[in-house]
This record gives sequence, structure tokens and C-alpha cells, in this order.
Amino acid sequence: MLHKNVMDGSIFANGNISIEQDGKEGDSMKRQKRDRLERAQSKGFQAGINGRSSELCPYQQTDARSYWLGGWREGRTSKSEMMK
Repeated sequence: MLHKNVMDGSIFANGNISIEQDGKEGDSMKRQKRDRLERAQSKGFQAGINGRSSELCPYQQTDARSYWLGGWREGRTSKSEMMK
């Protein structure tokens, strides 16, 4: 039974070689999550600037909801500073 790690991949008994790209898959997933959270923050900021209520947050997931509410608070602060 052949199973040997070869630098950045593995050779299996059936002769197939599996090469993993040193965390590239994980980076892609992190980027997707970051993009999703940045989008939630941006949408919250727009809601805050436009005077919408924080009760109208469309997100149920804790992390996205937190980013949306953070953006909403920043938007409300920006709006009040513009009014001065």
C-alpha cells in the first residue's frame, strides 16, 4: 500500500496524485466570507445614512447582523455629522 506525502501533494495506492495549494482553498472561503460581511456592513451604512431603523436589519446570522448594525451605526454617525 503506497501512501506518501510528496512536498505539496500525496501519491495514493491507486496511482492518483493529490496536490493541495497550501491553503489556497481556505483563502478563497475566507475571501467569500469577508466579501459577504463587507457587503452587510455597506448595506447597513446606507440604511443608517438614509435614516432607516436598525430594526429593519435583514440579516439573521449573528456575524452578518453584527456587521450590518456596525455599518448602520457608522451611517447614523456620519449623517449626524453632516447635519452640523
